[in-house]
Amino acid sequence: MHESGNFYIFKPSVWNPLLHQQQFDRLMKQSGTLVAMICLLLAASSLYGQNEFRPGYIIGLDQDTIYGQIKANSESRNARICVFRTGKDAEESLFEPGEISAYRIEGGKYYISATVEEDGANSQVFLEYLVNGMADLYYLRKENSEIYYIRKEGEDALAITDIRLLKAAFSDCYEIQSSLDKATLSHRSLVDMTVKYHDYVCDGELCINYTKEASRLRLQVGPAVGFSMTLLSIKGDRLFELFDFDPEFAPVFGILLNIGSSRLGEHVSFQVGAEYCNHSFQGNAETARYVSGSDHYTYDVHLGASQLSFQMGSRYAFSGSRVRPSLGGGLEFSKFLNPDFYYIQYSYVGDNVYTTEWHDNPVGNPLFGAYLQAGLDVKLSRKLVLTSAIRGGFLTSNRNVLAGGTGGQISLRPELIPVSFHIGILF
Repeated sequence: MHESGNFYIFKPSVWNPLLHQQQFDRLMKQSGTLVAMICLLLAASSLYGQNEFRPGYIIGLDQDTIYGQIKANSESRNARICVFRTGKDAEESLFEPGEISAYRIEGGKYYISATVEEDGANSQVFLEYLVNGMADLYYLRKENSEIYYIRKEGEDALAITDIRLLKAAFSDCYEIQSSLDKATLSHRSLVDMTVKYHDYVCDGELCINYTKEASRLRLQVGPAVGFSMTLLSIKGDRLFELFDFDPEFAPVFGILLNIGSSRLGEHVSFQVGAEYCNHSFQGNAETARYVSGSDHYTYDVHLGASQLSFQMGSRYAFSGSRVRPSLGGGLEFSKFLNPDFYYIQYSYVGDNVYTTEWHDNPVGNPLFGAYLQAGLDVKLSRKLVLTSAIRGGFLTSNRNVLAGGTGGQISLRPELIPVSFHIGILF
């Protein structure tokens, strides 16, 4: 077993939808309030951007332990600096590698000071301590790279940049050689191999896996309700592109799931959501033709359908003790359920009016696209969070090939621009 402290490590040698100007102007007018709310949410990040501190401790160069609170930063920043305070109202202290021996976030990551060789020069960093045993395992995350180190008692530490180096480091343990062939340069794999090595070569000493608590998942799930405004247009045929659908407003019901871990840090999480709503789109169009006189046409268009949508993306929550603004984005998939689409054509020839109806399903294929959102979380208690967000996106689908009115075929592709606001409870 090895004590934490300074040591030296030496590395071996589109979207561009074409909306009618009238439809675009309507969108701008209807969504003005929602845009203003997004701006307010973004501005809130500066109002509530407090430091995210968690209980922890530092170990001085004289091995004295001082308890207090440590700011939970990203892994790359944790490797450069430790932000510490003794209490909520105490002054913050910044420690660089070499100024303290180690620091740890309670129930989370553990870092020690070390000197590593990079590009022929020595530099001091905080290494994350993953495993303490007959072989110690460390991890260094930088902005654009990551590297693992293994140090065995009485030997220099080795930078593990290849599985062959891992096999060389553990060459004195025949029992795990076959397992090493399947190992990867990842936290889980290297921790498993290091712990397994310790279990075979050590007789009685305890192996400490510091990642058991630090890598636990954080799951939050809960219901959500909201309201959406959706613009519909249909591309691929000259007539259908003239259909001017009114913005559709509808209530939304859904469920949210946030997935985070200490491995990702306090700010980043993955988000999965499912939503359901009912739509009734109404539209119209007007054309004029000059063939042996003047024929005037108008159209009434209708689409009624339920819509089921799924979102999968990532989310960044800004710092805050109780109120946390967030930004996110990702992919969205949607499907109209049992759509009822038709249009009625009114043909005006002199004083006569002729009507023709067309029924088919130009929105039968699943829709796919992307979304962006801005949100605000309010911590109600230790386990309950009130979450809200404004989301905007763009969805389209593969072309639907349908029979045309003159016996031919037409190829149609719907486009959706959904803007929604939802609020929910996560626990």
